[in-house]
Amino acid sequence: MRMKKALASILVAGMMALTACTTQSGPDYTVWIPDHSISDLELGDDTITTQSSRVIPSQEEYTSVDEIAKKLLNNEDVFDLIYKNQLINGAYKDVSEAVSSKRTIIYVSSSEGNDLNDGRTPQTAKKTFEKMSQSAGIAVLLKCGDTFDMTDMFYVGDNTVFCSYGEGPRPVLDFSHKIEESFFEVRGYENLWAVDLSRTEFNNKESSSNLSYNFGQLYVDGECNWNRITIPVEEMAECNFAQVVSERKDSSWLMDWMHGVLYLYSESDPNAHEIRVSIGRHGLNFREVRNAIVSDLEIRNVGVSGATIYNSEDISVSNCLFRNIGGAVTSEGIRYGNGIQISGVAKEISILNNVFDQVYSSGYSDVGITVTDRQENVTVKNNLFSHCYCGIVQYDDFQSLVPASKFVIENNLVFESCDVTNPTQPMYADAKGALVNGDTDYHTYRNHSLYDGCSSAIFAAVQVPSEFSITGNVFWQTNRFLLRIAANNGYPELTGNYFFSGVDNMNACLFSTRIDNGEVETITYASRLLDEGNEEVVVEKAQGTSDLSYIPSESMNKLKNILKSIVGE
Repeated sequence: MRMKKALASILVAGMMALTACTTQSGPDYTVWIPDHSISDLELGDDTITTQSSRVIPSQEEYTSVDEIAKKLLNNEDVFDLIYKNQLINGAYKDVSEAVSSKRTIIYVSSSEGNDLNDGRTPQTAKKTFEKMSQSAGIAVLLKCGDTFDMTDMFYVGDNTVFCSYGEGPRPVLDFSHKIEESFFEVRGYENLWAVDLSRTEFNNKESSSNLSYNFGQLYVDGECNWNRITIPVEEMAECNFAQVVSERKDSSWLMDWMHGVLYLYSESDPNAHEIRVSIGRHGLNFREVRNAIVSDLEIRNVGVSGATIYNSEDISVSNCLFRNIGGAVTSEGIRYGNGIQISGVAKEISILNNVFDQVYSSGYSDVGITVTDRQENVTVKNNLFSHCYCGIVQYDDFQSLVPASKFVIENNLVFESCDVTNPTQPMYADAKGALVNGDTDYHTYRNHSLYDGCSSAIFAAVQVPSEFSITGNVFWQTNRFLLRIAANNGYPELTGNYFFSGVDNMNACLFSTRIDNGEVETITYASRLLDEGNEEVVVEKAQGTSDLSYIPSESMNKLKNILKSIVGE
C-alpha cells in the first residue's frame, strides 16, 4: 500500500438545527408545520387559506452514517436513507418557509388527485401539473410516494417553488414513455426484434437534435439499458440496421430515425415485458428564470439533462435525486446529458445536498459562457455524485470579458466515476494518457470521448481575479482519473481535498493535466496538489473483493465525514 498525506482535512458542514418551527407529535412521526405557513389564495371574491405540511420521519428511522457508508461501498442503494436523514436534520425548513411566501399553493397527487379539482388543499389536489409549465408565482406541492409520468420537458417559471407534501419517499418525476406498439421478430436474424414507432408521437419537437425518436435510454421492466448503438446521420441511408444490432448482441438496441423503427436484441419476447424509452429532452428547464426553488423531488429517466439552467438568477436545487440521466444525441450524433448543467449568465445559483446517480456525462457541469456573460455566486456543496462519467465539470471563463466570481465547490463526494454503459470497464491511463491495457478489449456504447473524459472532476483554468473555492471534496475511486485539469491558461487552486483510489493497476496515473502543446503532465501536478494541502491515498485492491478491510481507517473517516455533511449533520 502506498499512502501520501498532507496537512489539510475535509471540512464538515455544521449541524442543521430543527428550530423556529412548530411540530405536532404523533406516536411514530412528527408532522412539521412551518411558522408563517398560511397562504392567501385570491380567487375572485373568495379568499382561501391553506397550509403546507411535510411528515418528517421519526428519529427511530435515522440510519447511522457508519451504516450508510458500508452500504454505499457495497453498491447498495442508500439514497432514500440519505434523504430520510436530511429530513430529520431539518432539510425541509427553508423550503417550507418559501412555499408560504406570497405564492399560490397548488397541491398535486397522481394517485388521489383530479384535474377538475381546484388544487387548493390536499383533499382537493389536482392530478397533473404539466399545464403549469412556465407559470409564475406558484408553489406546486407534489404528494410524497406518487409518480408523475412526464410527457414533455417542464419549463420552470419565475418566483416558483416545487417541493413535496405528505408522508413517504420523494415524489418521482418520470420522463420515460411506455411503448404501446407490439414488437415483431425480424426475419433472417436470431433474437432480433423491431417495433414500428412511425405513427407514435414523441415530444421531440424542440430536441437539440431536431430529429424524432431520439432516445437516451431503454427500459425493460424498469431496468435501464444504456446499450444504444448510434449511427451517424450521413451513414443511415446505407446502413443495415438489423445486421448491426444482430452482430453486436449484448441486449443492444438501435433507432432508425429515417423510418421510425427501433431494433432490439433480446433473447426473450419483448412483448412479455414493459418497454419504455426516455426521449431526447431535458427534464426541468430554467430558461431566463428569476427566483425559483426545486427541492425534495426525484427526477429520473431523462434523455438529456435532468435540469438545465440558462441565463437565470436566484435558483436553488436541493435534496433532489437525479437518476438515469442522459444518453440522447446531439444534431452531430454525439450522446450526452448531465445531471444539472448551467450556462450563460448565472447568478446566485445553489446546488445543495443532492444525489446524482447513473449519469451518462457529468453530474454537475458548467458548460460555458460567451464574451458578455457573467457568472457569480454559484455554490455546489454537499452533493453526492455516484456513477457519473465525470462527477463535477467546471470549464474556464476565459471567453468572458468579466471573470467569474465567488464560485464554491465544497464538501462534495464524487463516488466511483465510470462509463455507465459498461461500469466495470477499467480505463486507467499511462503517463502519456493512453490506456494501460490498450484499447483492444475496451467495450462501450459511448460514441464520443470514449474514455478520455472519465474523471471524478475536470477543472479548467480560470481568470485572475476569479474567486474559486474548490475545497473539502472527497474524490473516491474512479475507472480512469481522480482529477483532470485542462490547463491552457494556468492552474486552478485546489486545497484541502481528499483523493482515494482502490486501484488494481499500480501503473495507472490518477491525475492528468493537458497543457498548451497537448501533452499530458501527471506526476508534477500530483505533487503540486499535495503541496497545496490536498491528500491522496492509493491502495492495492484485490479485484472483485467485497471485503472493505483494504480501506485505511483514515480514508473511511474521510468518507463518513463527507456523508455527514451531505445528510446535514
